[in-house]
Amino acid sequence: ILSFRHEKNKSVGYATNSALRIASGKYVIKVDGDDFIDRNMIFVMSKILDNNEDIGFVYGDHMIINKDEEIKYPIDTLDKLLDNGAGIMFRKKYIDSLGGYSDKYRTRDDYEMVSRYLKNFDGYHLRLPYYNYFQREDSLSKQTTERIMEKKQIDEYYK
Repeated sequence: ILSFRHEKNKSVGYATNSALRIASGKYVIKVDGDDFIDRNMIFVMSKILDNNEDIGFVYGDHMIINKDEEIKYPIDTLDKLLDNGAGIMFRKKYIDSLGGYSDKYRTRDDYEMVSRYLKNFDGYHLRLPYYNYFQREDSLSKQTTERIMEKKQIDEYYK
């Protein structure tokens, strides 16, 4: 495992691109620090990509878990997943070909990447709840005004 730290907090997209520059695998997936994945997730998703060259990314169902560690509801569609963004396995060469993540958006870097990615590559929905997403009240996904504004900008640009 490699670790690095930026002197200044620029954006999640900027940090993700830094990680992509040193990543050497065929596939990449982001897992937030407070979330956890099923032990089979990486293996199953990578096998789907290994055996289906026409698929550009794989995403599975997520279970949202609240502060009391209760499962609130599943995220089981791409639209809902875009509000979260983690747990998507991409082909690294395709992300590289698109120029990486945008560092323009503070709360919607994943949404922007998937919107751009979908213009070029198809995805596959693995209908298994392999990702456990902890939703905190102070998380970036709860900062609705900024998230709504950034989503609107991205949707206008990619339509």
